[in-house]
Amino acid sequence: MVETVLPHLKFRPASGKLWLDALCLLIVGALHFTIIPTLTGSWLAVDVMTPWLVTVFVVEKLPRAAFIGLVGSIVLETQSSTTAGMYVCAYWVTLCVLQLTRATLSWRHIFPWVVTYLLSAIWVIGFETFVGAVYESGYQFDAKFLTAQFARVLAAMLIGLILSHRFRTLGLAEEEVVV
Repeated sequence: MVETVLPHLKFRPASGKLWLDALCLLIVGALHFTIIPTLTGSWLAVDVMTPWLVTVFVVEKLPRAAFIGLVGSIVLETQSSTTAGMYVCAYWVTLCVLQLTRATLSWRHIFPWVVTYLLSAIWVIGFETFVGAVYESGYQFDAKFLTAQFARVLAAMLIGLILSHRFRTLGLAEEEVVV
């Protein structure tokens, strides 16, 4: 039985199997909240969930991407102290924008991936910052905070580019091969 399941166990977004995608997303959520913060300490908050979900949003069809996005949002919601539904809203907007624009871009090139990861990370971090500033009275916007957020955006972009390498070399299934 192990021999039949083992070839399908690949830790990557959009594996083609919904159960495996959901399981990998739960593992990413566990890494996001346990191992990565202990490695980076308090000086850098690395966001692994946003690049993972953005890759799924670009590659998968809407129903599967929406399900995976909902699972990822719920994982983030359970561990954060922000307003209920904040991550669901932020990732839903990201999913809608990417589903509407993904057919117009060539995902074989690196530039659409870079812009997509940068804008998605800026959107989610900006949304977190806005909600935090509204609901917390002592929210600090100092140089340390801005530097940490800038580093978080860059880290999300770099993680996303690593995750999207397979799709940049192969392209998406919907893209026509232009010779």
